[in-house]
Amino acid sequence: MNKFSIALLLCLSLLACGKKKPSIPDDVLNKTEMTAILSDMHIAQASMATVATTDSSMYSMKQYTEYILKNHNTTQEKYARSLKFYSDNPGLLQEVYDSVITNLSRIQGEAEGLQ
Repeated sequence: MNKFSIALLLCLSLLACGKKKPSIPDDVLNKTEMTAILSDMHIAQASMATVATTDSSMYSMKQYTEYILKNHNTTQEKYARSLKFYSDNPGLLQEVYDSVITNLSRIQGEAEGLQ
């Protein structure tokens, strides 16, 4: 094999390894919106886990979800479509969850600073 063939093979190998990230469709929440909604969803789930199950004033996760989606000006359908899109694209989902973790850590730090 000559040097040109080796260089060509190396370039093709590198191109094959570098997958291009899919673009986010217009009918899907962008990463910032998804991060905000998932952060709120996880806070709601944590809130439910810390409240006694006999508390009659406790909201259901369905009620929390409806409130969160309304607060973020989106619908259940768009959220479900977005969740499926990100689940089908693990690299993008990882980026979103990295932001969710950062966001929740910041919120926790602020809450601990108030105590």
